[in-house]
Amino acid sequence: MTDVNNANDMNGTENSYDAENAAGEVTAEARDVKDIKLDVRVYPIDDPQGATLAFASVVVDDLVAIRGMRVVEGERGQFVAMPQSKNQNDGKYHDIAFPVVKGLRKEINRAVLKEFDLQMEEKFQAASADRDVERKPSLNDRIEDGKAKAAAHIPPAAGAGARAQDTVAVAV
Repeated sequence: MTDVNNANDMNGTENSYDAENAAGEVTAEARDVKDIKLDVRVYPIDDPQGATLAFASVVVDDLVAIRGMRVVEGERGQFVAMPQSKNQNDGKYHDIAFPVVKGLRKEINRAVLKEFDLQMEEKFQAASADRDVERKPSLNDRIEDGKAKAAAHIPPAAGAGARAQDTVAVAV
């Protein structure tokens, strides 16, 4: 059933919605979006080359999954881009999946960006922990260690097994 009041145009822009449709049913707009369960997964890109920092997927209320979302660094900060396809006729990109309620879009953005921040914090802490691990000694470290050992070395005393020519007399 197509409801003209609940339709989206090809650009994914939202039209006005009534809290109650023609059949008298309560629409998602009237429902508190805080009650909607979101299962968010974020997959950061190790070495981003462009504006895309991560990919994400969201399961909404255990009913529908949205995959192919992206965390993007824009001019005004990070945002979540919904999955898109390129129209072959006009070359423009159009969202292929999107929330039809502004509140749900905001909640998805908030949840995805929060999970992205958590992932990046974990990645940062893991990198910091790797740096705290004992590092391999450099060549200079090994040379200095060798000098210290040589300076502290005490030659064996003349005694059993020492030959006369191996002993050096030192005048004091």
